[in-house]
Amino acid sequence: MQGANLIEHRFNLPPFDSLDYYWRVRLDEDDSKWSTSTFSFIYGSEKGWSQGYYSKFLEANSYYIEIDDTTREFLFSRGNSITHNINVSGAYEPVTTRRMRFNGKDHFPGFLYNGMACVAINPNSMERFMDSSKFNKYVPANNWGINRKYYWPGSRSGAYWFNTNKQEDRDSFVHYLNNIPEGYHLFSFMSGYAGVDSWEDTVFKALELVGAQKIYTIGNGDPYGLYGVKGMNPGQAVEITANYGSPVDPKNQRDNFATLLYPLSPVGSLTSRKIGPAKQWSSFYRTVDEFDNPDELLSIDIYGYDLDDSMHILYQDVQSTEFSLLDVKADSIPFIQIKVNYEDEEELTPAQLNRWSVLYEGVPEGALDPQIALYQNKDSLQEGDSINVRIAYRNIDDLPMDSVLVLTYLQNDLSERDTIEFKRVRPLDTDDYFELEYTASTKGLTADNRIVVSVNPDMDQWEQTLSNNIHNFKFHVIKDEKNPLLDVVFDGEHIMDEDIVPFNTVITMTVQDENEFLFIEESSAFEAILTFPDQSELVLVEGMTEVNFTPASKAGEKAILEFNSSDLPSGLYNLKVQVTDASGNKASELEYEINFKVIREATISNFYPYPNPFSSNMKFVFTLTGEQVPDYMKVQILTVSGKVVREIDQSELGLVSIGHNISEFSWDGTDMFGDQLANGVYLYKITAKLNGEDLKLYETAGDEFFKEGYGKIYLMR
Repeated sequence: MQGANLIEHRFNLPPFDSLDYYWRVRLDEDDSKWSTSTFSFIYGSEKGWSQGYYSKFLEANSYYIEIDDTTREFLFSRGNSITHNINVSGAYEPVTTRRMRFNGKDHFPGFLYNGMACVAINPNSMERFMDSSKFNKYVPANNWGINRKYYWPGSRSGAYWFNTNKQEDRDSFVHYLNNIPEGYHLFSFMSGYAGVDSWEDTVFKALELVGAQKIYTIGNGDPYGLYGVKGMNPGQAVEITANYGSPVDPKNQRDNFATLLYPLSPVGSLTSRKIGPAKQWSSFYRTVDEFDNPDELLSIDIYGYDLDDSMHILYQDVQSTEFSLLDVKADSIPFIQIKVNYEDEEELTPAQLNRWSVLYEGVPEGALDPQIALYQNKDSLQEGDSINVRIAYRNIDDLPMDSVLVLTYLQNDLSERDTIEFKRVRPLDTDDYFELEYTASTKGLTADNRIVVSVNPDMDQWEQTLSNNIHNFKFHVIKDEKNPLLDVVFDGEHIMDEDIVPFNTVITMTVQDENEFLFIEESSAFEAILTFPDQSELVLVEGMTEVNFTPASKAGEKAILEFNSSDLPSGLYNLKVQVTDASGNKASELEYEINFKVIREATISNFYPYPNPFSSNMKFVFTLTGEQVPDYMKVQILTVSGKVVREIDQSELGLVSIGHNISEFSWDGTDMFGDQLANGVYLYKITAKLNGEDLKLYETAGDEFFKEGYGKIYLMR
């Protein structure tokens, strides 16, 4: 049972000695179940363990002992079954086909001709109804090797034969039936010609006492068997007769019957639960009603359990009502067990145990106490968030506790454990307590999890129970399934596939994750491979001279992997980048991949006006290669007759870099004085020099539109 509080209540007991008290508790819910327990109040007694109420004895491990719910008395249970058979046949059948057996053995040796055979049995003890009558057959010398009661040579067998064709035998048969004790079971069969058609009414009336009724209809020489109980009403017994609807003569018919009897066991035992743990054993005592016969026996066996929970016999056949246990060392035998052995062959009634008790000095008891502290910040968290819990543990006994061991672990939905803490705290005096507080990251956790606080695990020091020493802080972690955002730029710019970049370009790879708790703090999150023109590969990792890594340190901050190339040779390169966030999410299913070119030779492409034709403004698009930008650049715009109407120098073009460029300059179709030019076709020419020399032309697919270095611009307003 689990609740949010440790409930305490103090009350005064009434002045009744040696009384067992019951209490129960449940949560205030309609469907909750009661938890029950008991304790015994014995005035002036030492502390220990005791049971004296009949229902508590039901908790013991019983062997052939039970308790009657009505009388609340101990009873022997019924033991193994014994099979009883009756075989009957008509007078024309061999005499060997008529017999009674139990567990495969005949009730008596020999065979009966012309009469009734009977055996009356006490169903509780299997004792046979006996007297010294001559009809109670003796066991002959040949007893078939059964060395047991009723089969000893020269003794009475308890099997009766009556030749019911004789008046004397019929009278004895009636006397026998009338004197069978109430409740005894009678097994009987008719053999040969029993003269049933000339029996007196007293014979039939005597048979009615054991439940017979069909006997009135039996013909002389017909098969007949009877299984009845003394005290039955007529017709209640089992009567085995011929099938009178069969064409077979009844005197040629056979039949049989079998039943099971379960006798009471004459021995039994009650074994207590394991008692303890104890710090010091004191004594055992028991109270029992007086025996009902001098042959009745009761003894006590005492067992001990060591630190490995192995059982050892400490004392056997203890007869006294009180017995010292001071010699039992509790430091090696912390638990004992009591076994009461019963034997009553005579009355089959075990002695009534009124109380059994074991006195000992116990061990302390501690419990997690939510009233002092019980806290959990969240029960549902985003992956990466932290779970925080707190709980208190208190010594609720009047005995001090040694330094208390605490095991706290985190368990995921696969039952995998990760230890948070395993250490000793401090000793606890009576009513003293300590608080336990833990904070754990949910990184790598998903679904249902728990933080388990286990105080005094595996009974590190003895206390009464561990059931109140464990608490599960359950929480659910919502998995981070969002992909991080990857961005790759060259010298701060995004490029197209096979664009040209400088030989000393800076490749910056950044990733941003939306998770506000898990940051990308390790460079291993990036997987970047640069393939050179000669197909050799370079894995970009932190620690290389050209590689720098900047982790994200707060929510919304980017993690950066930067490659500072210093001397890339000319050729076509390939870059592949993949990034994985702290939750294992990749930026995309496919890695980022791009090809780029490095051309170390200084060249410049033709300038391309964009848009062309234009109506309001246009810019120039061009490509530069090499290691340096030109130190002189000029664009001249001319009429078709060759008149220069506008010149644009390098400072007006704006920032120029190696690779593809779009001029910052935007021409609006005016001349150098700001006057609007007329619509039509204009020519333009580019001049670019580096160290006083003209740059070579970087050939492009659009070069066919240039003639002798001149291009055309179409102005259309």
